[in-house]
Order: sequence, then C-alpha cells, then structure tokens
Amino acid sequence: MALAAYTLTIGGVSYTPLAGSLKIDLSVGKKSQAAFTLRTNTSTFFQQFQQVQVYDGAGALVFVGYLNPAQAAKPGFQSSLVWTLTAMGQDYLAKKRVVQASYDTKTPGFIVRDILNSVLAAEGVTAGTIYDGPTCSNTLYCSNTLVCDGNAVLDHIDLFCKAADALDTLVQNASAAGVSYYWSINQVKALDFAPYGTVIGPTIDDTTIDQKGNPPTITFGNANYRNGQYVTGGVAQTLTQTETRVGDGNTTSWAMGFQLASAPTVSINLGNGSGGYLGWSPQTVGLKGTTGAQWYWAQGDNTIAQDSGGTKLRGTVGSTIYNDLLQVVYIGQYPNTAIVYNAAQIAYQADLDGTSGINEEIATDNTLTSASNALTEASNYLNRFSAQGAQLQQATTRTSGFAPAQLCPVNMPYFNLVNTQMLIETVSIQDLDGVNIWYVLTGVQGPYDTTWVDFWSRILSPQAPANSGNAQSSTSTSTLVDLTSTLSPSDTLAISVFACLLTSNSTLCGNSIVVC
Repeated sequence: MALAAYTLTIGGVSYTPLAGSLKIDLSVGKKSQAAFTLRTNTSTFFQQFQQVQVYDGAGALVFVGYLNPAQAAKPGFQSSLVWTLTAMGQDYLAKKRVVQASYDTKTPGFIVRDILNSVLAAEGVTAGTIYDGPTCSNTLYCSNTLVCDGNAVLDHIDLFCKAADALDTLVQNASAAGVSYYWSINQVKALDFAPYGTVIGPTIDDTTIDQKGNPPTITFGNANYRNGQYVTGGVAQTLTQTETRVGDGNTTSWAMGFQLASAPTVSINLGNGSGGYLGWSPQTVGLKGTTGAQWYWAQGDNTIAQDSGGTKLRGTVGSTIYNDLLQVVYIGQYPNTAIVYNAAQIAYQADLDGTSGINEEIATDNTLTSASNALTEASNYLNRFSAQGAQLQQATTRTSGFAPAQLCPVNMPYFNLVNTQMLIETVSIQDLDGVNIWYVLTGVQGPYDTTWVDFWSRILSPQAPANSGNAQSSTSTSTLVDLTSTLSPSDTLAISVFACLLTSNSTLCGNSIVVC
C-alpha cells in the first residue's frame, strides 16, 4: 500500500488512513465532517473529541475537526484493530458553548462580534469576515456590488441558546433584509458572517481540473423554479386606531375592532352623574398573564381586560346616569398574503413553453409581523428561485483554496460557461487515488440542486409557533401586491437672452444693467 502524500494527525500523532477511505465534506449551510478508516495495533485507542488535522501534499491545512465516538473492530485473529472514524468540523466550537444575552437596536454583525468576544474567543476563535454592510441612506446609492443592510437592525432579541443556534438566528435575521448571509468557522478558527459570494475564490477551468480521470458534468434546470410568489401566514398593521366604549357596570373585557399589534394606550373618563365628565385619566397597561396593572393586553388578541381588583366602569346606577368612558388608542393587525411577480421571467417563460408564462408557488411564514416584511420575503424568494439554474459537478482538482460560499469564475466554453460566476456549494476532499488529496467541487448558478434549495427554504421560511393573529381558513385576509409604475416627468424651460454692455471706465453699473 502506497503511503499517502497527505498528512492526518489525531491528537498530534500521525496516522495513515486506508487508501481511498478519506472523505471530507464542506457544505453551505451544513456541518463540516470527515470520515476515514485506520488500521492500528491493539494497544492504540481513540477518544471522542480528540482533535483531527489533515494537511494536503503541499502542507496546506485543509481540515480541523474533533472525533465523534470512535468505533473499532478486530478482523479475525489478526493482532490489529480497524477503526471507522468520523469527525465534526470547527462548528463544534459554537455548538458546545451557550450564549445568554439581550440586545436592543443592534445589527446582526454587532451581535456576532459580541458573541465572538464574550464566548467564542475563549475557544481560540478569531474574527474573519464579519460583515455589517453600509447603512443605506439618502446619500448612499446601492448597486449590485454594494450590500446595504440598514434594514437588518434588530429592535430587540433575547438569546439563551447554543452559540451555533444564535448564529443561525442571526443569519436568518440578516438575510431577511434582502441579502442572504451565512456563518462558518474555518480550519484556522476564523469566524465568518457575511453575504454569500463576499469571498472570491480561485478560477475553475481546464488548466486546473482533472478532465480525464474525473471529467466534470453540468446539469441545466431548476426543479423549484417560480416567477410568482405568494407568502401567507403573516399579519399587516393598521394605522393608529382610537376606540371608545361606554361602561355598563358589568363588563370588564372589551373587544376592539382589530387584534392588537403592540401595547395600547388606555384612558378612562368617569361621568359625574349630571351629564358631564371628570376628565380623561391615563391607565397603566400590562401584558396578560402578569399582575400590577389596571388593564391588560396581548399581541394578536383583540380584547382589553380590566384588572380583577379594578372598579367596573359604570353605566346607569339607579336613576343616575354615569356612562363612564373607556378609550383605547392602539395599532391593530390583520392577516395578509403578499404576492410578487417577476415580469421579465414571466415573459421569458411564456416564450419558452407557449403558455401564460406564470409559474407560482406558496410559502407560509408565521413569523411575519408587517406588510413590508411579507413583500420583502416574497421578493427574496423570487430573487433566489426565479432563475434558470445550472449545477457544475465533479470538478476535480488538486488546487487548494476552495471553500463553500465562495464566488468563483468558471471558464468551460463547451458547457457555455465563459467567465461565469458560480457559487461553490460543496467541497469534498478525498484521496481518490489513495495517494493525493483531491478537491471535488460542486458549483451552482441559480438554485439548482435539492441541498441548496432546502438550505434557502430554511433561511427564507423560518418555522416558528404561529402568531395568534395569523390567518386561519375561516378568517379573511388582505392581499398585498407589489406593483410598479412608470413616471414620465416633464418640465418647461424658458430661456431669456440678454445683450450685455461692455465694461469701460464710462460704463455705469447698477442692478438693472448687465455688463460683460
């Protein structure tokens, strides 16, 4: 058996895997992992969490991980053990630590840096590309090469979870602003939190790939193509509502015209029994389920409830008419469905298949709390899925430096790929010939394959407990449509020509005289 040209160490000790058994998978949105088989003597044993390092023949560190529970078998009467080993990647560092913190009006990038400094730095993690992006403003022009995530500022977020789950949540929130993010910890423990394609990778062309032993393939198509997107399950907010109710001496729970989206302002005005009132008096308001307030509310609930110890609002007592008043000022919410279309893709599809060209899908997101968020999410779906897809597979090379989420230029004219930017979805590292490390690349242009689509679906449609204000089959819903219009501004320019005097010592200049 030929010795491998690469190096694998476990706990700092070098071992030679059985030829062809090493496989390392680095993928977008999935954990990194390695698998390999070793033969050792009967006095060598491995423990869970021992560090694994793999260097290619050029000495480049291509993987750092930590052993999962190790499995050994003894083949026959031989005095050796055969180990089937797997290792998890550097994301283990974020999975073994807990984050407990609260943030107000902070960007996801700020929170990532805080998690790094307060928790992950103790594990040796350093800052890689942690992106916040410029904040969009009236003086900043955004383009295809400029990422603006000013909308990604989080009003409030509480984190009490594993650091990996917190980073997943921050990716979700950052991506909701319209630019899709990812996070990873690479082999040198650098934490990246950035939009896909932020890092430019090496070029993929015929000078670097193995065309004879492992020829590449390409598949054109998009199984999840759509050019019209419905997003349902969310709510839209009303303008400020002011509603007044008259007391009757019995009622302590009052229904509003809309479900409440946020804490209301509550006031009462007590009658004086003579047809007048004593004046509006502000009331304290708390969440239902708590105590200590005069009135209680809950998001998604349309009722305002009086504290059980409060004095009921009076109507007519005996022959005296009080008609105490309750006034509630609030922002309401109601179910909505957003619809967005890609007109250019509809026209393209109509020319392609001879139909209307419309290809629609429905997505449900119970976490949406505004009409603008629903329209944004629908637009994000179309940005990702209303495109013709292509997947480059088995691009096999010994050139290192490739990593998931890189944007790489591809030049394969016979595949109609000329200076085509493709996103690296997976990097599979293998000893294909039993000697050398090979990098097997999968690149995508558009959302072609199932793994990629599943990842984006998870990012774009976070599943969470349904807001009690979301639409059910028996309720009405508003429909939001993203419309465009063309403006043709016009103006009239009046040009006046003045003959001016030549200036000389004898020319008198005044307010009514124009001189040259």
